[in-house]
Amino acid sequence: MALTLDQNVALEVPVEDAIGNGWQPALAVFAIPALVAAAIWIPFMAQRSSANNGMPPPSLWRNRLAWQVTAFMGLQSLLFYSALTWLAPSYVAQGWSRAGAGLLLVHLFVHIAKLPAHLPGSTRHRDDQVEHQLIPHVEGRKE
Repeated sequence: MALTLDQNVALEVPVEDAIGNGWQPALAVFAIPALVAAAIWIPFMAQRSSANNGMPPPSLWRNRLAWQVTAFMGLQSLLFYSALTWLAPSYVAQGWSRAGAGLLLVHLFVHIAKLPAHLPGSTRHRDDQVEHQLIPHVEGRKE
């Protein structure tokens, strides 16, 4: 996902310039791979639900852990995307080109994507993983 996001951010301005008519049509171009993936995925999901032996899956609506994970991920996404919405426009306001500000976001995404890939392996042999998991998010990567 992170690599696709990087590509979309890097290509958004060139696609917008090629198509014209603003950012909405350019953004719609990047929805095409998602629509193709959904068209491929839906038949597999239909087969999976029919192979469930008539047993309904357990409900997540009353699962406390599911709601905690949902709240955590939702707040994390809210903070990340809220910060993201002002970053590129602030650089454009300071004189950067729109493409340059987009490439700055790509650079940011590449470095953000490294951290989750590193943490599971680095915490595997530790007794207390909480400090090792939380501090890098606050202070930057630590080992």
